[in-house]
Amino acid sequence: MKPGQGKRRRESTLEARAVKWARARGVQVGKLTECVGLPDRIFFAPGGRPLVLEFKDPGGRGEPSPTQVWHVVRLKKHGYAARFIDSWETFLELMARKGVK
Repeated sequence: MKPGQGKRRRESTLEARAVKWARARGVQVGKLTECVGLPDRIFFAPGGRPLVLEFKDPGGRGEPSPTQVWHVVRLKKHGYAARFIDSWETFLELMARKGVK
């Protein structure tokens, strides 16, 4: 296994699980790829305020890059619900706050 590959697999597993769960409940989900450092996904949950998430390695082992931090801070300044996420429980809590269960 290449260095960092195990970490990336755990991160991508969390992301894939979240996307599948949200789509099964009618939430439209987009992948953000336009610019380096943008968060991974945007979830169009009820309420008209999208949730923008950057998935990190579960357990707090994944560190965001300075560019990722810059994008999340900037999105928050513009009123978006943007954050880093590293656990399934936190994802479910955020979606519940949006009215998705």
